[in-house]
Amino acid sequence: MSSQETTFDWREFFFRVLRHWYWIVLSVLVTLALAWVYLRYAVPLYQISSAILIQSEKNQRTVTEAYIAEKLGLETNFEIEDEIQVFKSRSLMRRVVDSLRLHIQYFSEGRVKTSEIFPTPEQPLAVQLRYAMPEERAYGMSLRVEPVAGQPDKFAYSLPEGDTAHARFGEPFQIGGVTYCLDLNDTLFHRLKLPHIISIHAPEAVAQGYAASISVQQVGQSNVLALSLASPVPSKAIAILNTLMDAYAQSVIEDKNKVGLQTLRFIDDRLRFVAEELYGVEKAVESFKSTRNLPVELPIQAQRILSEIAEQDRQLAELDLRERLLDSVAAFFRVDSTFGQLLPVASEIISGELATQVRQYNELVLRRRHLLESATGENPAARSTGRQLNELRHSISLSVANLKRETAQRRSQLQQRLQPFERQMALMPRNERELLQIMRQQQIKENLFLFLLQRREETALSVAAQVSNARVIDRAANVGLIAPKRFQTFLFAGFAGLVLPVLILYLWTLWRTTIDSEADLKQITSLPFLGSIVAERRSRKPPIVIQPNSRSAIAEMFRLLRTNLQFILGEEPAPVVLITSSISGEGKTFLSANLGVAMALSGKRTVVVGLDLRKPKLAQYFGEDTSAKGLTHFLIGQATPEELILPTHISENLFYVSAGPLPPNPAELILNGKLETFFQSLRQRFDCTLVDTAPLGLVTDALLLMPYVSATICVVRAGKTDKNLVRLLDQLYCDGKVKRPALVLNGVKKGKGYGYGYGYGYGYGYGYGYYQD
Repeated sequence: MSSQETTFDWREFFFRVLRHWYWIVLSVLVTLALAWVYLRYAVPLYQISSAILIQSEKNQRTVTEAYIAEKLGLETNFEIEDEIQVFKSRSLMRRVVDSLRLHIQYFSEGRVKTSEIFPTPEQPLAVQLRYAMPEERAYGMSLRVEPVAGQPDKFAYSLPEGDTAHARFGEPFQIGGVTYCLDLNDTLFHRLKLPHIISIHAPEAVAQGYAASISVQQVGQSNVLALSLASPVPSKAIAILNTLMDAYAQSVIEDKNKVGLQTLRFIDDRLRFVAEELYGVEKAVESFKSTRNLPVELPIQAQRILSEIAEQDRQLAELDLRERLLDSVAAFFRVDSTFGQLLPVASEIISGELATQVRQYNELVLRRRHLLESATGENPAARSTGRQLNELRHSISLSVANLKRETAQRRSQLQQRLQPFERQMALMPRNERELLQIMRQQQIKENLFLFLLQRREETALSVAAQVSNARVIDRAANVGLIAPKRFQTFLFAGFAGLVLPVLILYLWTLWRTTIDSEADLKQITSLPFLGSIVAERRSRKPPIVIQPNSRSAIAEMFRLLRTNLQFILGEEPAPVVLITSSISGEGKTFLSANLGVAMALSGKRTVVVGLDLRKPKLAQYFGEDTSAKGLTHFLIGQATPEELILPTHISENLFYVSAGPLPPNPAELILNGKLETFFQSLRQRFDCTLVDTAPLGLVTDALLLMPYVSATICVVRAGKTDKNLVRLLDQLYCDGKVKRPALVLNGVKKGKGYGYGYGYGYGYGYGYGYYQD
């Protein structure tokens, strides 16, 4: 086996590609046509983008609050990643789905493809679903409607059984236990006569799908988020992004107002309670005065005492309210089930350090809720927020305990200030003293009522004045088509059209098992190569392609083969050349006959011997009498060598010996020893003897003839002979079983073989006009 067998001849492959240029052109045209069809009917995909600024909460706080929080170590950093998760949460997208009714899809069925349509203020739907009841049973179902000719108020719809029924717009109809009602908004439905398809899906599944498909990215290191969504319907994607940003801003305001609304409910409850008490005290004052016949106005001394203790009573009432609030906060944190719940006390009715802590606690609770909408409790961000909540709960509990101690001390101080006035009240007359006590309670209730009213207005103003921390920078807009790209599609199609046939040809060249060229032979064997024979169109009768004075390409190839054979034979007198092949049908008899003609035309007496005793064809080439005696007669002792030699009409120097009748035992006849006498007789009579024998790869006849021959020509047919058969010949030569072998490549296509077309061997192929056509 040749050491060059594993190399790949890129130069030969390049010329092979050039010879198949028409397949490449056809492939490019086909792929470009397929690309055009794809672009014609592919669903386009558009990129919709928007931008929103998320402002940090600490940018909205006062300097004092930010300073206190920072000193306490309780400041929570604003995380833009948390807001990204909020935008991608299923709950926020569910608001968008419910607002735009995205779970109901409308399609227009065309002749080739079905396109989705989305209603806009400028272009409403021609046919719209008013309701489907119960809607849950309609999830996953599709309703196909089409216009009815001549009846603009009616439409046809398909039943599950495959039948078609008619209904009127605006009137309910039932399919599969679901009641539908459709509205007609545009006569375009009847003018175009195109069916419409209405699909209803579960809103939760639709929200989950859009939440997963939306892209939210931070722009650099800023607090700006870029939102994008790819959709085949640009108007739908624009509506989704705009509604999503509005829903986010509204959710931020709602989150901020949750605690404020709870505080308002708390204050309203206290106001109702205090108002009832105040009403009761006022009735008591009026009843006391009427029963005791006291004047409407208090004496001057009583009025002075009442005015002196009013301020102290007001402060005591505020301390009582604060103490109740602190008790409620302490009770809230004593219950473990309240973890992750909003603290029902707003910072509007408390102040100082505790107010900052309460606001931070509620902000963390809201942030954690948003995180858990799109992640689990094991999420690192959620776990970090949980740890911060536990720390804040502990800090708030400590602050509440400290404030309760301060409140108790303040209460004690106020009560000490009231003791002198209470002693003065004890010296007053009984009626005045009792009336003063009742009016004192009335004044306390009035001050508490006014205090609650003031806090209620402040809380309501805070709720109404809440603004979102989001500011829309760019509303959603269509930035262009992202798929399919026309230029890239045609470019890829053209490239594929070029590469595909080349790749197929490369794989075919790489994996093919037959011999196609001289390069293939050189890769797998080092045996001498005599030349190539071009493939010619042949008639039913096998022709002799070489004639006297012929200048055809194939005739010159046989002359070249004759010359190269002389180099193999050297100066040996009357050589005997064995011509065989690996299998049947490779052209050994054709080569034997025409090479014999070439040798005879050079002036040498040549005889062609038909020693293929299994499938003889040599007599058919020379067109002589097939009834004459053949070599079989000689081998069985019924003829002499002189009787077997027959002349031909082609040349006076050319003779042949036919095989004769088919024997039942060809190998035994060859071994009977008479062939040695036969070849000695031929050597004495002729300058050259060509022996056409059976294929080497099928039977042993050729090997049995090796003692009588000078050289061996093995015919290889392009596109037919397997490489393994050539390797077998090479192995036989290495084992010494074949004498002086050489190869001839037969059946080479024009423009492909050496010595013809572009060939670069033995001086042939240098230009047209050298040969006769």
